[in-house]
Amino acid sequence: MNAGHSYLTEGKPQGQRQAVNRLHELERENRELIRRLAELQGSAPSHSVSPAGGSFGSSPLLRRIQTRMAALARIARALARAQRVLGTGMFDAAAYKELAGLTGVSDRKAAAHYATVGELKGIRPNAGFDPLIYADGYPDLAKDRMSLLVHYARFGKAEGRIPAFDLDAHIRNGRRPLDRAKPMAVLVCHAASRTGAPILGWNLVRALGETHNVIAVLLRDGELVDRFLDDAAIVVGPFKSNALIPLAMTRLATGLDQRFGIDFAIANSIECHPALIGLAATFIPTVSLIHEFAVNVDPPGGMTSGLMMSTQVVFDAEVQRQSALDAWPGVTTLTQHVFHQGASEVPRAPANPGEQQSDAAAKRNALYRRVRGPDDRPVVLGLGTISMRKGVDLFVSCAQAVAKSLGPDRVRFVWIGDVPEPHPEGIYCNWVTDQVKRAGLDKIIVFLDPVDDLSGAYAAADVLFSPSRLDPFPNVAMDAALAGVPVVCFERANGFSEFLAADEATRSLAVPYLDVAASAERVMDLLHDEERRASVGQALKRRAAADFPMRRYIERLQPVIATAKAIAAQEKRDVDSLLADPTFSPFLWCNPHEPTTREKAIRLHVRKAASGQEANQYCRRPALGFVPQIYAEHHAALQAVPFENPLAHWVRSGKPQGPWSHRVVIPTERARPGPSRTLRTALHLHLHYPELADGILANLAANQAALNLLVTTTSDDRAADLTRRFAAYDRGPVEVRTCPNRGRDIGPMLTLLADELQSYDLVGHFHGKRSLALTSVGLSADLGVRWHEFLLQHLIGDKFPMVDIILGRFAGDEKLGLVFPEDPNLTGWSLDRDLAVALAARMNPTMVVPKFIDFPIGTMFWARPPALKPLFDLKLGWEDYPEEPVPIDGTMLHALERLLPVICQHAGFGFETTHIPGVSR
Repeated sequence: MNAGHSYLTEGKPQGQRQAVNRLHELERENRELIRRLAELQGSAPSHSVSPAGGSFGSSPLLRRIQTRMAALARIARALARAQRVLGTGMFDAAAYKELAGLTGVSDRKAAAHYATVGELKGIRPNAGFDPLIYADGYPDLAKDRMSLLVHYARFGKAEGRIPAFDLDAHIRNGRRPLDRAKPMAVLVCHAASRTGAPILGWNLVRALGETHNVIAVLLRDGELVDRFLDDAAIVVGPFKSNALIPLAMTRLATGLDQRFGIDFAIANSIECHPALIGLAATFIPTVSLIHEFAVNVDPPGGMTSGLMMSTQVVFDAEVQRQSALDAWPGVTTLTQHVFHQGASEVPRAPANPGEQQSDAAAKRNALYRRVRGPDDRPVVLGLGTISMRKGVDLFVSCAQAVAKSLGPDRVRFVWIGDVPEPHPEGIYCNWVTDQVKRAGLDKIIVFLDPVDDLSGAYAAADVLFSPSRLDPFPNVAMDAALAGVPVVCFERANGFSEFLAADEATRSLAVPYLDVAASAERVMDLLHDEERRASVGQALKRRAAADFPMRRYIERLQPVIATAKAIAAQEKRDVDSLLADPTFSPFLWCNPHEPTTREKAIRLHVRKAASGQEANQYCRRPALGFVPQIYAEHHAALQAVPFENPLAHWVRSGKPQGPWSHRVVIPTERARPGPSRTLRTALHLHLHYPELADGILANLAANQAALNLLVTTTSDDRAADLTRRFAAYDRGPVEVRTCPNRGRDIGPMLTLLADELQSYDLVGHFHGKRSLALTSVGLSADLGVRWHEFLLQHLIGDKFPMVDIILGRFAGDEKLGLVFPEDPNLTGWSLDRDLAVALAARMNPTMVVPKFIDFPIGTMFWARPPALKPLFDLKLGWEDYPEEPVPIDGTMLHALERLLPVICQHAGFGFETTHIPGVSR
């Protein structure tokens, strides 16, 4: 052995010494081969030699050298990786070998196996590190070529990153005995804090516990953990925030289902959306109770993703549901329900040692006296956290208006609520304090700290004013109504205003949104008229007693839960059908920049479709030549519970043909047809950006077809530039013309060239797409570049000669009228259907505009002119098109784009699409 390498093997394990020895052996062999090669070069005839192979690419001697050099590189890399893994001190070789099924190998080979194979498969290098969890939790490491275990040892551990997810470490037995005769229910709370949704969650655990074993899953910590332990059979969590990742939540749901057999789950707040991912992946029927307005959900996409992952959804109020629909336009409401929650008992704070029931009564009486004050002034009560959402500043303004009318010594306003520390709204509390001081309301408005038992406050109050800007269905309003206290609130601010509006006796208590003057007037009306105040209070109390009990809420949830079970069972069947059939295309349906497994893609597609997110298109295409929305429209049963998946139903039905499916042209290396010589063909190119011409010319060169080029642009300078760029084109004549910058690419086609294009057998329509307007809606300009390349490859091509292929299809089918790319996105009508209906009526009153469509997104296509004759016959003038800048949607240009297949079919022709394997967007 070379003495210079002896340090490499001293003190090393036997396996490592063997690997190093093999490395040295290869080095010696390689040096000998290189020496022999040099000798041959000295005696051989002169010819070029390339280090990369060159003319020696077929030399047996060189191939042996290259083979050994590659082996040297592989062994060196494996040694380096194994050394780094072993160097962490965290690699349990014996345990890993057992998990990986490795026998008779050294520790170093096991470490090398982990670094190159095992980590990707998720085989644990020790009991406490899970590479799949680590990768899922920290996607920032995806581009880092460092081993995940090495990263954790060097950086992640010190940074506090989570190395694994252990369900056993998060499960505790609750104090309510587990009864195996009862079904198992999961109740997920986003936190165990003493706030609205967790308090409702605790009440639901208590109520459901009468008929179910309840597993309370607490995503975050809080002071109510012990209360959940008191009343649940099992408590899972709370978790560290870095454990709330999709894979960990999936393992949580899967583990609970395997151990206990979950009947259903309730997610008590949209903030539970991390758990919804796992519940959906496990096909556990899940009802989400939404207590938030979409505008208050952070991140903004949290509402839409949460609704998508929920089997059924219950909103507290219609105004709140509408807020979600505004954030997620076009979604179906078939999975949504609206009814308010039940009144919740507020859990008592932990009792002090020796505290008696009489002490609690004394506290209620003390609160009554503090609210009522030293005199007999009427009291207007306000409750909740001191925050802008709760509208404390509006409460102060109302007090100012009432005091100005009645006199400062004739009324008392009392607000009970806590001040968050630190306050999420910064100095809001200081603003409120300053507002009170500057308005001279110090003796009229009293602020009190929060208490567990508010019954004394309700007994002391004459009116409750709830000034919340947004508050789905305030617990305090329910409690006040149960106590017979009239409640004044703003319309469209919460669901309680809807409850008030449903009864003539209480309708006037809901005043216009944020109208402080109207609220002050309503409060004064009630304070002036004691008889009316009592009558309204009693009317509220009667309705509240019938409508607000928690048992009533549970009763309303039962049919929703039953529906969720039916939908989840159908989803499982649909996923199984699609997994067993090759029709579903992950390549089409998945975002090309977010790859996933076929199984996960199918599961997510079925869930999104069942949630309604794919009901109005705005989605990815699940299979070639298939539009699920059109299929569902023609199969009404799919639009009712259990919402059978359209693609799965189509597959199970034998894939019948209909308006929902069409032929897709897929080119292959084996089938590269020559050009059709029988059809006189023109290609219209509208190029506002002349520099894009070079790429188009390069793609045209991959085809043999002879095309007449009709090039339009928007200025003389651009026309001169384009004339120079197209000078080398020799497959036919080239005409470059200028036109107004009006109507984008459609205007030149339908106004400038309409008559000329109709003289050809076939026409192509293509334009230089930049889609710079995408940046106005927060998208990257790169999307426009990728979109242009997608369209170019599908309609002209250089990967495949698509012009030749498409012209061959037209030559073989005289009823083929239109060919355009099979776009992976299904966009639908968007804002354009009314415009399209009006345009269709102008073309022909009998032209039917369908509810769902498949169309050339981007307005690029090949067509037989008679198939578009109704469109040419419109004789559109330049004044018919919208002026620049044209918005991203909602114009007649977008309507015409979507109408192209409708026009084609109305004219008696069919359409096909093209699909290029490996090309997506």
